[in-house]
Amino acid sequence: SEADQKSGVPFVVLDRITGAVLDKRALDPGNILLGRETSRLYLSFFRRRAAIMQYDLRTRSILAEEPAPQKADRMLVLDDQDEVLLASPVNGEIYRFDTSTLAAKGSIKAIFGARVMAVDRKLGVLLCGSLVTGEVAFIRLIDHEVVGRIYLGPWLRTIQIDETRGVAFVSS
Repeated sequence: SEADQKSGVPFVVLDRITGAVLDKRALDPGNILLGRETSRLYLSFFRRRAAIMQYDLRTRSILAEEPAPQKADRMLVLDDQDEVLLASPVNGEIYRFDTSTLAAKGSIKAIFGARVMAVDRKLGVLLCGSLVTGEVAFIRLIDHEVVGRIYLGPWLRTIQIDETRGVAFVSS
């Protein structure tokens, strides 16, 4: 999906046992995320398309498509709130969509460069890493307030939470 020239088929669904091609489409998502219902796949687009999509792996069909900000990045599913979160690095916001319909549910003001996200459900905090500033912001889920920021380093890529030990692992 990051190729400057369109060639080949950027979206392919394979049978992992046989390797058979089950579906292929001219979709070039920058990120994909498997939902809690493992037949649902969410797609976001960094280039060429300003949308979020929901693809059904059983029927191999697009269930929903909704407008989203340009250059959207990573996603996260909040099961208990039935929301898909979509980070917008350029806007410094996290957009909220309904997990079933993809209807827009508003946004959360984050930090410039907002890209990667993880939730500490025990603390009720969303951690959001910035690709641009190298900071991680701590956002309360209850009121969406940024309650802290810390600089970690350049090019934050992944955040994983271990709630039992109270530890966040962040790759740079």
